[in-house]
Amino acid sequence: VSDGHIRINQGELLGANKSRAIPAYLNNTEAERSQYQDVQGGDITTNRLMTLLRLQRDSGEQVASINWFAVHPTSDSMSEYGLGAVPISGDNKGYAAYLFERLQASQANAEAFVAGFMQADEGDAFTQLWFDNDEMRARRQADLPPNEPSPVTVANGTAQLNRALSLYTSASETLRGPVDYRLSYVKMDAVEITDPVVLASLQHPADMDADPKRTCTAAMGVSFPAAGHGAQPGETGAYTPAGVSCKDPNYAQAVQTDFINLVGGNGPAWLFSYAVGCNLQQAPGVDLACQAEKPVLFVLGPPLNLSANIVPFQLLRLGNLAIVGLPWEITTMAGRRIRDTVSEVLRDDGVDYVVITGLANDYVSYLTTREEYALQMYEGASNQFGPWSLAAVQQELRRLALNMRDGVTSASGPLPPRSAPQLLQTLPLQGLDAAPLGSSFGAVLEDVQPRYAPGDTARAVFQASSPNSDLKTGGSFLWVERRLASGQWQVVARDADPETSFVWHSESPQPQFVASPYSKAEILWRIPRNTAPGRYRLRYEGVANTATQRQPYSGESSEFLVEGPAANCP
Repeated sequence: VSDGHIRINQGELLGANKSRAIPAYLNNTEAERSQYQDVQGGDITTNRLMTLLRLQRDSGEQVASINWFAVHPTSDSMSEYGLGAVPISGDNKGYAAYLFERLQASQANAEAFVAGFMQADEGDAFTQLWFDNDEMRARRQADLPPNEPSPVTVANGTAQLNRALSLYTSASETLRGPVDYRLSYVKMDAVEITDPVVLASLQHPADMDADPKRTCTAAMGVSFPAAGHGAQPGETGAYTPAGVSCKDPNYAQAVQTDFINLVGGNGPAWLFSYAVGCNLQQAPGVDLACQAEKPVLFVLGPPLNLSANIVPFQLLRLGNLAIVGLPWEITTMAGRRIRDTVSEVLRDDGVDYVVITGLANDYVSYLTTREEYALQMYEGASNQFGPWSLAAVQQELRRLALNMRDGVTSASGPLPPRSAPQLLQTLPLQGLDAAPLGSSFGAVLEDVQPRYAPGDTARAVFQASSPNSDLKTGGSFLWVERRLASGQWQVVARDADPETSFVWHSESPQPQFVASPYSKAEILWRIPRNTAPGRYRLRYEGVANTATQRQPYSGESSEFLVEGPAANCP
């Protein structure tokens, strides 16, 4: 261990994030929005600032780069993989981190270098900027490598990478000051806002007010299934139109129409409408009356406990940098208010920078301003604890910041349950694995071609088991290997590399109500343009959950040639 220093740098990254919730943003007061405008007087609707740390030993050894930038890492579209496929990917931030570390690994004494592309207040910021229409998509596609998994991932990840490299290279200001932290757990469905400073800072119109201002039992609104993909009020998302509000006299009809579409016209729409929506706010045994404009689709809080109601609040200090850790996806204006709340307390104590790390150590969906919540778009409908959630977050963070400034220990708050409820499953239930009669786990079902050129895609399909049987944490499901002159095999790529894909295919029917024991694994290697000529193979490993044991197995494709001129690139 040796001494070192941390340098900080900041700069705007333009063209890498875009607001998907403009109407909600514009529902914030004009006085507040006017503080965040560009030189032409237009609204700056996303946080475009990247904040970066450069960690380096006094010996000169470069250790790490950590940056915060607000954009959804959801560039890798599921539609590219087919119905029922769930891509697992590092997406734009993982792609940028992978390339940063790969560049550093080519430098001397940088083998263990870590690049962290952290999340910030990305709740309403997404990546679909260069792909707004077919012409732009085609033009951008022509500029990208032809063998990458997703052009949006590559474009956005490259933009973040380039800005991070420039900030890293020019970082000169050294962090100075003490190291400190505060951690507190808050029961988010039972907070009343009483802090006079927070109350005085609220700018909402009078018709959005309430007394007292308190948080609610966690629930999702009927616009939640719109899935946030840029749906605007009146537009149909995945299921429900965004922007359906209890203040809209036609909300019941909108929900009924949606339900009719959902069940093919065969369901009692009136039953659905009266079972959910604004009527559910009066249901016995749940505290939903303070959900205000939100027509409730389903309850997450007690007694069902489908989502955490006791969540961690974290405040870390590295010299003159404060890091706020919260378990929400935080919208742009909400993030600004949070940073202002912390900065106003710690500024005179030497803190010059405040960043937000979103989705930290838990997940409780979205956090919006009171004004954004009123419009009940996707983010507002997904604001679980009601319209005063942000004010509650500001109040609790202000308490932690005051404790830090004054050197006072913060109350730990109620401890969360030791284990999270398992009622909500994101993966199908794991059954037993089996190979069809005449086959075996790891058997090659579709083999590679005998030869490929750089830029082609090598493909093989293997008899597989469910990847849930062993998630290969710290390992890999696949390897691309090159035969050396000695006859040994050298690994050139794993499932973490962006030029590879591991696609698992279950033979279960869709939707997957009945689990089939049979499955296949499709291995793809998009051969980089600079791949050296030689003999290669694809290798697959898995673990089968049989009736008697957990059975490790592997399979290898035939050898194949990569031949042809290799591009001169790193």
